[in-house]
Amino acid sequence: MKKVLLVGYVLMSVVLHADFIKEENHVIDRNTGLMWQDQVGVDPTTATMPVALRVCADLELDGYDDWRLPNYFELYSIVDRKRGKPYYVEGFKDRRGGRYWTSTVNKQRYIRTYNKYAYAIDFNTGFPVPWDGRKSSRKDSDWYYVRCVRNYVFGDPRRVEESNTTEESNTSVE
Repeated sequence: MKKVLLVGYVLMSVVLHADFIKEENHVIDRNTGLMWQDQVGVDPTTATMPVALRVCADLELDGYDDWRLPNYFELYSIVDRKRGKPYYVEGFKDRRGGRYWTSTVNKQRYIRTYNKYAYAIDFNTGFPVPWDGRKSSRKDSDWYYVRCVRNYVFGDPRRVEESNTTEESNTSVE
């Protein structure tokens, strides 16, 4: 698992200047095909990891309702350690620093301790939490920020339909 995370860390460091489309409450990353929640002026959501999963699953934003908590590699794709703190790639309006949950669980630790550990990323340091060289996961009972993501397909018109449907009459002229 450590080798996979190290390789992912190096690969994701290459994605420094992604091409973003900025919308009102979200940002679309053209390189990864991900749409990120990006709300300014909204109180930040902090939660435990299990609650963070539910927050994203229940989110309805800009007409989309298929949001989820990002995995480690997805969240790390928006880290840019060459920029000033907080370490976000260019393109985000909500550049709040702090620790953010990922959906990636450290399975080795889970087997050994019977406690569920999950990875988080600290945007004040640009590294996994805590970054001490030995462990980079935290108990899922800790409270961290939540930033949701969804897969985006360009040209995909999928949005939650408004409840204002109109019935058309089926009249025919004979």
